[in-house]
Amino acid sequence: MKLSIFTIFFLIYISSYACRCAVYEGIDKVKYVFIGKAISVEKEGDFNIFTFEVTKVFKSNIKVGVIKVITYYNTASCGVKFKIDNNYAIYGFKRKKKMIMVNSCSKTIKISNDQIDSYKPAKTNPD
Repeated sequence: MKLSIFTIFFLIYISSYACRCAVYEGIDKVKYVFIGKAISVEKEGDFNIFTFEVTKVFKSNIKVGVIKVITYYNTASCGVKFKIDNNYAIYGFKRKKKMIMVNSCSKTIKISNDQIDSYKPAKTNPD
């Protein structure tokens, strides 16, 4: 019985630190939307800073080329786990030190090479 009570309290404690998103924000709620390939990553404190090669821009004044994207290192803090050499549709919120901030409460997703030309940005889901 003691083990069960401990397990319940531990799970409640752990879940209180999990990322929670009220809504997954789309093109209508974010400042930047583009497609890019993750080409490198560096860790800085609680953040991962990814370098992306931008191939297509849907929203913002960024240009095709190379840009930095910052996200929390930990998924419990709503960080995004990008994999190098994969393409993503990035939905970014703001610039921080000339980097676009991204978290898992956006419509950011991995996409294939075949999807790049036909990809249509997603809007925020209605409540």
